[in-house]
Amino acid sequence: MKVHWKDTWSLPWTWWGQTTYLRAGLVVARARTMPHKIQSPSHTNAKAALSVLSHRFATPGTPVDVEGWNSYAATIEITPNGGTPYTLFGKEAYIRNNRPRLLAGLPPIDTAPTSSGLPSITVPTYEMSTDRTSVSVAWSTADDWYTTDGAAMFVWTSIPVNSTRTTPQEVYRMVAVIHGSSSSPPNPPTTVPLWIGCPSTSVVTLRVSVTYPDGRLT
Repeated sequence: MKVHWKDTWSLPWTWWGQTTYLRAGLVVARARTMPHKIQSPSHTNAKAALSVLSHRFATPGTPVDVEGWNSYAATIEITPNGGTPYTLFGKEAYIRNNRPRLLAGLPPIDTAPTSSGLPSITVPTYEMSTDRTSVSVAWSTADDWYTTDGAAMFVWTSIPVNSTRTTPQEVYRMVAVIHGSSSSPPNPPTTVPLWIGCPSTSVVTLRVSVTYPDGRLT
């Protein structure tokens, strides 16, 4: 590192755990810090699920139907909000469809779906509680997932953001899993907790997705 040496700068020296300079007769100190990131349990679980699924897909001898997932991936198209549609590789499709399952405590689906494309559901309706700590989620009884054994709806919420914010919030946490059942299907609505309570000046974003027993994910 080039250090100016005229009348205003001195070479750095270490003093009480700081990097210290003398500039224009003043001591300028920059404290030494050790960068670190404290990860939440949900963040750690999400990273672990990604690692497990990635290794499972890439390791020969596992029950993963690699060729089947490669073929299925070519039949689906993902369209992000305001973005350009794109297709996935087989490994990406396998991880996308199974990561929420692992986070919800469900086993991964190794056999690729035989039905092409993405399943669709009716967009649920939501209502915030008066204390702004939970949301009532109501799904359509015309959809088939909630009467299907092995299917489940995942509900994700974002952290609260200022209501004037115009950019989307991309940090979400899974807060509820609603299991389908042919014998005793869940009746809408159901109340799910927010990740963090929402102040009156803020808003939260909700996401839902549904997994089917054949491995498809909405």
